[in-house]
Amino acid sequence: TKAEVEALSMYCFGIYTGAAYIFPLGGGLLADSLLGPRLTMLVGGSLMAVGHGCMAVERLFLLGLLLVAVGNGGFKPNVSAQLGRLYESPGPTHLRDRGFAIFYAGINIGATLSPPLCGWAQ
Repeated sequence: TKAEVEALSMYCFGIYTGAAYIFPLGGGLLADSLLGPRLTMLVGGSLMAVGHGCMAVERLFLLGLLLVAVGNGGFKPNVSAQLGRLYESPGPTHLRDRGFAIFYAGINIGATLSPPLCGWAQ
């Protein structure tokens, strides 16, 4: 029924959203203890790319969501750490502030423009 489909979709959304917030803890630990931030970020980005490809196939959609969430866990904490390392002391701190401002501005611009652009492209 329609109610069951909506309940399942809300359940999947909740699991995915929770995983997207929890998995970066593991990604940070993995980078600090085993792989390093660069390799963890590359593996995470690759998993996200494969996950998005899987989401294009109906039977692989849930696997794709899982891969995107796991990949996000490897990518998200480490890209910020890599940016911070670009501006380590003893450099001017205003450059670090500017770097993070540009980084987060890009994220927020993308988050703002992507829904209407995807709607238009559809």
